[in-house]
Amino acid sequence: MIRSLAIALIFCASQASALSCMRPDVANSFQRFAAASESYVVLYGTFSFDDRLLPRAPAGNPNNTDPNTFIPTTFVGTSLSKAGFINRFSRDITLNATCLGPWCSGMTPDVPIVAFVQKGADEYTLTIGPCGGAAFSKPSPEVLQTLTSCINGKKCERMDGFSK
Repeated sequence: MIRSLAIALIFCASQASALSCMRPDVANSFQRFAAASESYVVLYGTFSFDDRLLPRAPAGNPNNTDPNTFIPTTFVGTSLSKAGFINRFSRDITLNATCLGPWCSGMTPDVPIVAFVQKGADEYTLTIGPCGGAAFSKPSPEVLQTLTSCINGKKCERMDGFSK
């Protein structure tokens, strides 16, 4: 009886568990992507794509999601330089929308976004996950200024005032 109860509790706990994420922060993201071995570009603008292609957990089996969904997008905007977001940047970019079990990433097309985009040999890829951190919708002027400060090696701190 106790063994059956323990198994039932384990099963219930796995079904009821929630994804626990730290709140994404643009300064932390800048530092993380700047330290990565891959090359990244910081973009500000809009991504146009068919949002019906974004992954969603299936109703019958929410844990049966594809870990990666690749979606073609068109980006129009600017890239970050030491002078700020002044360099025009427009091109096709692959969006890799990822899932962790039933939790899938999402993004709204044609909304202003700051994004950390990986620059490959032949293509650019924006990988977004359920916990965020690679793209920030509707960034404030303070967010854009923080990123300019970060790229210049100056004060690069959390937007809520906590120093990093």
